[in-house]
Amino acid sequence: MSEQQRLNLQEELRRNIGKLEGGKSSLNIALIGPTGCGKSSLINTFAASIATDHWHQYAHGGAGVDTQTTVRLKSFIGSRYGADWDTEGYALPTLVDLTGFADEDTALIEEILRLIFYGKIKDESNINAIFRFGYMVIRLWAIR
Repeated sequence: MSEQQRLNLQEELRRNIGKLEGGKSSLNIALIGPTGCGKSSLINTFAASIATDHWHQYAHGGAGVDTQTTVRLKSFIGSRYGADWDTEGYALPTLVDLTGFADEDTALIEEILRLIFYGKIKDESNINAIFRFGYMVIRLWAIR
């Protein structure tokens, strides 16, 4: 991609996301998927696509499908990852990086996601510890 194409895409992004003062609000986008599918890499790629200076690693990604690097809930606020771009006042989304979820549909996963979406699990919380606690509670309920 040429420099001019990149600048054109950045201008189009500015027009589409709009300014906060114009009534737009920032979206929260949670990246959900199995371990190693590229959630953290997507955050880094998005941030790099709007950067005007150089590539910077924001989310620390793993080294493959079986390697889990992200264990804590981490939010990347637009004004931070877009700091080297003229983002002042723009409604860049907050990108939420999550630990990999097993490819299963369980009540525990649904409940943890619900708690995250409603802000009950705070940034930097260890999601794996929450899973372990949740599984322990489920086992106790099963024993009863």
